[in-house]
Amino acid sequence: MKAIKAKYIGATNTKGSRWKATTKDAAGIIHSFTMPYNYAKSTFENAKEAYNGLISKTDWGNVEMTGWGVYDDDYYFTIK
Repeated sequence: MKAIKAKYIGATNTKGSRWKATTKDAAGIIHSFTMPYNYAKSTFENAKEAYNGLISKTDWGNVEMTGWGVYDDDYYFTIK
């Protein structure tokens, strides 16, 4: 089982608000995906879109989300 963390990153002077999804694989390699904040969607929808972007970016094949939760304003998704 793996966990993916989706974190909101606030705007800076040079970049707009965005979401970043990260995970570490069994070999210790960190995978990440960053996307702009979509103001037309809810917070959860943005977090899930970042999660989906990370899944699409990796070549893990067919994965299944087994659960999700929120801790300290970050979203966590578990997959198998």
